[in-house]
Amino acid sequence: MSDIELLTRRHSLTASRHTGTVLAGAIAAVLVLCAVAPGLMAPADPLAVNPHDSFAAPSIAHLFGTDESGRDVLSRVIFGARDSLTIGAAATGIGLIGGTVLGIIGGLLGRWAHAVVGRVIEVFFAFPGLLLALLVIVVAGPGPMSVIIAVGLSTAPGYARIIQSRILQVRVSPYVEAARVLGRTPLRILTRTIAPNTAAPLVVLATLGIGQAIVWAASLSYLGLGAQPPSPEWGAMLNNGRTYLQTAPWMTIMPGLVILAATMSFTVLGRALSRRTEGRA
Repeated sequence: MSDIELLTRRHSLTASRHTGTVLAGAIAAVLVLCAVAPGLMAPADPLAVNPHDSFAAPSIAHLFGTDESGRDVLSRVIFGARDSLTIGAAATGIGLIGGTVLGIIGGLLGRWAHAVVGRVIEVFFAFPGLLLALLVIVVAGPGPMSVIIAVGLSTAPGYARIIQSRILQVRVSPYVEAARVLGRTPLRILTRTIAPNTAAPLVVLATLGIGQAIVWAASLSYLGLGAQPPSPEWGAMLNNGRTYLQTAPWMTIMPGLVILAATMSFTVLGRALSRRTEGRA
Protein backbone atom coordinates (compact mmCIF):
# COMPACT_ATOMS: atom_id res chain seq x y z
CA MET A 1 0.00 0.00 0.00
CA SER A 2 1.45 3.36 -1.07
CA ASP A 3 2.04 6.32 1.23
CA ILE A 4 -0.74 8.26 -0.50
CA GLU A 5 -3.22 5.46 0.15
CA LEU A 6 -2.15 5.28 3.78
CA LEU A 7 -2.57 9.04 4.21
CA THR A 8 -5.98 8.92 2.50
CA ARG A 9 -7.15 6.10 4.72
CA ARG A 10 -5.87 7.84 7.83
CA HIS A 11 -7.59 11.08 6.83
CA SER A 12 -10.84 9.21 6.16
CA LEU A 13 -10.64 7.50 9.56
CA THR A 14 -9.96 10.80 11.32
CA ALA A 15 -12.87 12.46 9.50
CA SER A 16 -15.25 9.64 10.41
CA ARG A 17 -14.13 9.83 14.05
CA HIS A 18 -14.70 13.57 14.08
CA THR A 19 -18.17 13.16 12.58
CA GLY A 20 -19.03 10.47 15.11
CA THR A 21 -17.80 12.63 17.98
CA VAL A 22 -19.84 15.63 16.81
CA LEU A 23 -22.96 13.46 16.46
CA ALA A 24 -22.39 11.91 19.89
CA GLY A 25 -21.94 15.36 21.40
CA ALA A 26 -25.19 16.55 19.81
CA ILE A 27 -27.11 13.56 21.18
CA ALA A 28 -25.62 14.03 24.64
CA ALA A 29 -26.48 17.74 24.56
CA VAL A 30 -30.11 17.00 23.63
CA LEU A 31 -30.36 14.43 26.43
CA VAL A 32 -28.93 16.88 28.96
CA LEU A 33 -31.39 19.53 27.78
CA CYS A 34 -34.24 17.05 28.20
CA ALA A 35 -33.02 16.31 31.72
CA VAL A 36 -32.64 19.96 32.68
CA ALA A 37 -35.81 21.34 31.07
CA PRO A 38 -38.14 18.45 30.16
CA GLY A 39 -41.17 20.72 30.27
CA LEU A 40 -39.80 22.71 27.33
CA MET A 41 -39.18 19.60 25.24
CA ALA A 42 -42.10 17.31 26.04
CA PRO A 43 -45.37 17.78 24.10
CA ALA A 44 -47.56 16.47 26.94
CA ASP A 45 -47.72 15.59 30.62
CA PRO A 46 -45.90 12.25 31.06
CA LEU A 47 -48.36 11.13 33.73
CA ALA A 48 -51.58 12.35 32.05
CA VAL A 49 -53.92 9.38 31.54
CA ASN A 50 -56.18 9.32 28.48
CA PRO A 51 -57.90 5.91 28.04
CA HIS A 52 -59.30 6.94 24.64
CA ASP A 53 -55.77 7.07 23.20
CA SER A 54 -54.57 3.77 24.67
CA PHE A 55 -52.08 1.83 22.51
CA ALA A 56 -52.07 4.49 19.79
CA ALA A 57 -49.37 3.70 17.23
CA PRO A 58 -46.69 6.31 16.44
CA SER A 59 -48.20 9.18 14.46
CA ILE A 60 -47.97 12.94 14.05
CA ALA A 61 -50.06 13.39 17.18
CA HIS A 62 -47.90 10.96 19.19
CA LEU A 63 -44.49 10.51 17.58
CA PHE A 64 -43.54 7.61 19.86
CA GLY A 65 -47.11 6.32 20.30
CA THR A 66 -48.94 5.90 23.60
CA ASP A 67 -48.99 3.25 26.32
CA GLU A 68 -51.79 1.22 27.88
CA SER A 69 -53.07 4.28 29.77
CA GLY A 70 -52.91 6.63 26.80
CA ARG A 71 -49.82 8.42 28.10
CA ASP A 72 -47.55 9.94 25.46
CA VAL A 73 -44.42 7.77 25.20
CA LEU A 74 -42.28 10.59 23.79
CA SER A 75 -43.11 12.80 26.76
CA ARG A 76 -42.33 9.96 29.14
CA VAL A 77 -38.99 9.32 27.43
CA ILE A 78 -38.09 13.02 27.64
CA PHE A 79 -39.01 13.30 31.32
CA GLY A 80 -37.26 9.96 31.93
CA ALA A 81 -33.97 11.54 30.85
CA ARG A 82 -33.86 13.41 34.15
CA ASP A 83 -34.16 10.23 36.23
CA SER A 84 -31.85 8.12 34.06
CA LEU A 85 -29.09 10.71 33.65
CA THR A 86 -29.26 11.71 37.30
CA ILE A 87 -28.93 8.09 38.39
CA GLY A 88 -26.10 7.53 35.90
CA ALA A 89 -24.18 10.66 36.92
CA ALA A 90 -24.69 10.14 40.66
CA ALA A 91 -23.70 6.46 40.50
CA THR A 92 -20.61 7.36 38.46
CA GLY A 93 -19.73 10.03 41.04
CA ILE A 94 -19.98 7.53 43.89
CA GLY A 95 -17.91 5.01 41.96
CA LEU A 96 -15.22 7.57 41.13
CA ILE A 97 -15.03 8.91 44.69
CA GLY A 98 -14.75 5.42 46.15
CA GLY A 99 -12.31 4.34 43.45
CA THR A 100 -10.19 7.45 43.91
CA VAL A 101 -9.95 6.95 47.68
CA LEU A 102 -8.94 3.31 47.27
CA GLY A 103 -6.54 4.20 44.45
CA ILE A 104 -4.81 6.90 46.49
CA ILE A 105 -4.48 4.61 49.51
CA GLY A 106 -3.11 1.76 47.43
CA GLY A 107 -0.84 3.96 45.34
CA LEU A 108 0.70 6.21 47.96
CA LEU A 109 0.76 4.54 51.39
CA GLY A 110 3.34 1.87 50.78
CA ARG A 111 3.43 -1.84 50.01
CA TRP A 112 1.11 -2.96 52.79
CA ALA A 113 -1.60 -0.54 51.67
CA HIS A 114 -1.08 -1.60 48.06
CA ALA A 115 -1.48 -5.24 49.06
CA VAL A 116 -4.59 -4.61 51.18
CA VAL A 117 -6.31 -2.52 48.50
CA GLY A 118 -5.37 -5.12 45.90
CA ARG A 119 -7.05 -7.87 47.94
CA VAL A 120 -10.15 -5.71 48.47
CA ILE A 121 -10.41 -5.07 44.73
CA GLU A 122 -9.98 -8.77 43.98
CA VAL A 123 -12.77 -9.66 46.40
CA PHE A 124 -15.13 -7.21 44.68
CA PHE A 125 -14.10 -8.50 41.26
CA ALA A 126 -14.95 -12.04 42.39
CA PHE A 127 -18.62 -11.02 42.13
CA PRO A 128 -20.12 -10.02 38.77
CA GLY A 129 -20.95 -6.32 38.90
CA LEU A 130 -24.69 -6.74 38.38
CA LEU A 131 -24.83 -9.48 41.04
CA LEU A 132 -23.06 -7.22 43.52
CA ALA A 133 -25.56 -4.46 42.71
CA LEU A 134 -28.42 -6.89 43.31
CA LEU A 135 -26.97 -7.82 46.71
CA VAL A 136 -26.78 -4.16 47.71
CA ILE A 137 -30.41 -3.58 46.69
CA VAL A 138 -31.53 -6.66 48.60
CA VAL A 139 -30.03 -5.10 51.73
CA ALA A 140 -31.05 -1.48 51.07
CA GLY A 141 -34.40 -2.15 49.41
CA PRO A 142 -35.60 -1.16 45.91
CA GLY A 143 -35.71 2.43 44.74
CA PRO A 144 -33.69 5.01 42.77
CA MET A 145 -31.36 5.82 45.69
CA SER A 146 -30.61 2.14 46.20
CA VAL A 147 -29.79 1.83 42.50
CA ILE A 148 -27.41 4.80 42.69
CA ILE A 149 -25.58 3.31 45.67
CA ALA A 150 -25.57 -0.20 44.20
CA VAL A 151 -24.21 0.83 40.79
CA GLY A 152 -21.70 3.21 42.38
CA LEU A 153 -20.29 0.56 44.71
CA SER A 154 -20.22 -2.01 41.90
CA THR A 155 -18.16 0.22 39.61
CA ALA A 156 -15.78 1.57 42.28
CA PRO A 157 -13.31 -1.38 42.17
CA GLY A 158 -12.73 -0.92 38.43
CA TYR A 159 -12.04 2.77 38.89
CA ALA A 160 -9.78 2.02 41.88
CA ARG A 161 -7.59 -0.34 39.84
CA ILE A 162 -7.16 2.20 37.03
CA ILE A 163 -6.49 5.12 39.36
CA GLN A 164 -4.06 3.13 41.50
CA SER A 165 -2.14 2.07 38.40
CA ARG A 166 -1.98 5.68 37.21
CA ILE A 167 -0.76 6.94 40.60
CA LEU A 168 1.94 4.26 40.72
CA GLN A 169 3.16 5.47 37.33
CA VAL A 170 3.12 9.14 38.28
CA ARG A 171 4.78 8.76 41.70
CA VAL A 172 8.03 7.43 40.13
CA SER A 173 8.13 10.09 37.41
CA PRO A 174 11.05 12.57 37.30
CA TYR A 175 8.93 15.60 38.25
CA VAL A 176 7.70 13.87 41.43
CA GLU A 177 11.27 12.90 42.32
CA ALA A 178 12.30 16.52 41.73
CA ALA A 179 9.56 17.71 44.09
CA ARG A 180 10.86 15.34 46.78
CA VAL A 181 14.42 16.59 46.31
CA LEU A 182 13.17 20.17 46.71
CA GLY A 183 11.77 19.21 50.11
CA ARG A 184 8.06 19.43 49.27
CA THR A 185 5.75 17.81 51.82
CA PRO A 186 3.87 14.62 50.82
CA LEU A 187 0.56 16.50 50.93
CA ARG A 188 1.91 19.23 48.65
CA ILE A 189 3.30 16.63 46.26
CA LEU A 190 -0.08 14.91 46.19
CA THR A 191 -2.14 18.06 45.59
CA ARG A 192 0.24 20.00 43.34
CA THR A 193 2.02 17.28 41.37
CA ILE A 194 0.34 13.88 41.48
CA ALA A 195 -3.33 14.97 41.46
CA PRO A 196 -3.11 17.25 38.37
CA ASN A 197 -1.39 14.49 36.41
CA THR A 198 -4.05 11.97 37.44
CA ALA A 199 -7.10 14.17 36.84
CA ALA A 200 -7.28 13.72 33.06
CA PRO A 201 -8.03 9.97 33.24
CA LEU A 202 -10.78 10.73 35.78
CA VAL A 203 -12.62 12.89 33.24
CA VAL A 204 -12.39 10.10 30.68
CA LEU A 205 -13.54 7.50 33.21
CA ALA A 206 -16.47 9.69 34.25
CA THR A 207 -17.66 10.13 30.66
CA LEU A 208 -17.39 6.43 29.90
CA GLY A 209 -18.87 5.51 33.27
CA ILE A 210 -22.10 7.47 32.79
CA GLY A 211 -23.04 5.33 29.79
CA GLN A 212 -22.30 2.14 31.69
CA ALA A 213 -24.20 3.35 34.76
CA ILE A 214 -27.26 4.22 32.65
CA VAL A 215 -27.37 0.67 31.29
CA TRP A 216 -26.94 -0.89 34.74
CA ALA A 217 -29.58 1.38 36.27
CA ALA A 218 -32.00 0.60 33.44
CA SER A 219 -31.33 -3.12 33.92
CA LEU A 220 -32.14 -2.93 37.63
CA SER A 221 -35.28 -0.89 36.98
CA TYR A 222 -36.29 -3.40 34.31
CA LEU A 223 -36.08 -6.09 36.99
CA GLY A 224 -38.38 -3.99 39.18
CA LEU A 225 -35.65 -3.00 41.65
CA GLY A 226 -35.23 0.65 40.69
CA ALA A 227 -37.75 3.33 39.84
CA GLN A 228 -41.32 2.16 40.32
CA PRO A 229 -44.39 2.82 38.11
CA PRO A 230 -45.67 5.25 37.00
CA SER A 231 -42.17 6.79 36.95
CA PRO A 232 -41.02 7.49 33.36
CA GLU A 233 -37.50 6.16 34.04
CA TRP A 234 -36.28 4.34 30.93
CA GLY A 235 -35.71 0.94 32.55
CA ALA A 236 -39.12 1.07 34.21
CA MET A 237 -40.66 1.86 30.82
CA LEU A 238 -38.97 -1.21 29.35
CA ASN A 239 -40.36 -3.32 32.18
CA ASN A 240 -43.85 -1.92 31.59
CA GLY A 241 -43.70 -2.34 27.82
CA ARG A 242 -42.58 -5.98 27.77
CA THR A 243 -46.11 -7.11 28.66
CA TYR A 244 -47.40 -5.52 25.45
CA LEU A 245 -44.43 -6.33 23.22
CA GLN A 246 -46.54 -8.04 20.54
CA THR A 247 -49.46 -5.62 20.52
CA ALA A 248 -47.61 -2.32 21.16
CA PRO A 249 -43.88 -2.85 20.48
CA TRP A 250 -43.19 0.90 20.44
CA MET A 251 -43.61 0.96 24.21
CA THR A 252 -40.38 -1.04 24.45
CA ILE A 253 -38.57 -0.09 21.26
CA MET A 254 -38.59 3.68 21.82
CA PRO A 255 -37.08 3.79 25.33
CA GLY A 256 -34.71 1.00 24.31
CA LEU A 257 -33.41 3.05 21.38
CA VAL A 258 -32.95 6.07 23.65
CA ILE A 259 -30.94 3.99 26.13
CA LEU A 260 -28.80 2.73 23.23
CA ALA A 261 -28.28 6.26 21.89
CA ALA A 262 -27.37 7.63 25.34
CA THR A 263 -24.89 4.82 26.03
CA MET A 264 -23.24 5.08 22.62
CA SER A 265 -22.97 8.88 22.76
CA PHE A 266 -21.23 8.94 26.15
CA THR A 267 -18.98 6.05 25.12
CA VAL A 268 -17.92 7.81 21.91
CA LEU A 269 -17.28 11.05 23.79
CA GLY A 270 -15.25 9.17 26.41
CA ARG A 271 -13.09 7.52 23.76
CA ALA A 272 -12.60 10.85 22.01
CA LEU A 273 -11.43 12.39 25.29
CA SER A 274 -9.13 9.42 25.82
CA ARG A 275 -7.52 9.92 22.42
CA ARG A 276 -7.16 13.63 23.10
CA THR A 277 -5.51 13.15 26.51
CA GLU A 278 -3.14 10.55 25.06
CA GLY A 279 -2.17 12.88 22.23
CA ARG A 280 -3.72 10.78 19.46
CA ALA A 281 -5.97 12.03 16.65
